[in-house]
Amino acid sequence: MSPHADEGTPPVKCNGRRGNRLTGLCAMTALLCILVVSCGNATPQPPARQADRGFQPGSQTVVQFPGLNQPVSVDADGAGSVYVLDNPGCCELKVRVLKLAKGSADPVELPFGDLSYEARNLSVDPSGNVFVLDARRVLLLKHGASDVIEVNPQWGLSPQANGIAGCCDGQVYVLTPGGVWLVDSDANRHRLPFTGLNGPDVSSAGPNGDLYVVDTNPEPHDASALADYRVVRMGKDAPAIAVAARYGRTGKFLPTAVAATDNAVYVADSIQHQVWEFKAGRDMPVPVPFTGLQTPAALAVDADGDLVVFDSTTKQILKLTK
Repeated sequence: MSPHADEGTPPVKCNGRRGNRLTGLCAMTALLCILVVSCGNATPQPPARQADRGFQPGSQTVVQFPGLNQPVSVDADGAGSVYVLDNPGCCELKVRVLKLAKGSADPVELPFGDLSYEARNLSVDPSGNVFVLDARRVLLLKHGASDVIEVNPQWGLSPQANGIAGCCDGQVYVLTPGGVWLVDSDANRHRLPFTGLNGPDVSSAGPNGDLYVVDTNPEPHDASALADYRVVRMGKDAPAIAVAARYGRTGKFLPTAVAATDNAVYVADSIQHQVWEFKAGRDMPVPVPFTGLQTPAALAVDADGDLVVFDSTTKQILKLTK
């Protein structure tokens, strides 16, 4: 009998010939009542926690830059535009910097008119200021400007300068064998307290202006390090560096590019033909699901958090969407 039946209502009898037919009905009625009571008293369950936004397999596209000869460096700004340093290296072909605005199919050549074949490093800060390392010069085209300026006129770089990384407000990090410097558009500069680096070669700046540098591990035999390479991070006003990731063994891993967001570091590996994601709170990196990648040589994160990689073997610029 239903526990909620009125007291004046006679019970349904489930015996005799009619009872045989009503037995199933009685059982179903009782079960339904139990379910109604239990569902009414059940504690509401919280919605399932959504997983972190990851890169979607199958979302890979080719960023079309018509007429490229030999891309050597790629970057992106905070508005989603993609930039390419196109350096053919010989034969009187022009060295160019091209910009492809988000949503456009036609790249525009920026007014870097006298780049040499030694130009090899392009970096763009979130505001769209474009820097090019050309031999001993660091050149800057400010966002919206028509003239290129040299940001180190009275200083000069050693021929072994390793790289640049556009920071913020027209400032740029410059890596040299003698240290790491932060230089502004007026050529004011100060040396950052990067100590203990062993041949820094690959660098980029994160969205908040922190500098990320791939370096060899100073303690490769330290069992706790488990790696011959590391990524170090330091803000422009920070007193010291911090280790953002440790990974890879010599001969099995060759870092060629690094990029970063607020909560992840990405490193291109030309030996394993992968881009690795190092996420905060994870013990091990995970491969970013690019397909057909052969020699990743440059990385950038665009305004939407999508990852752009340049493959120097196929000469393709690939984008993977979150």
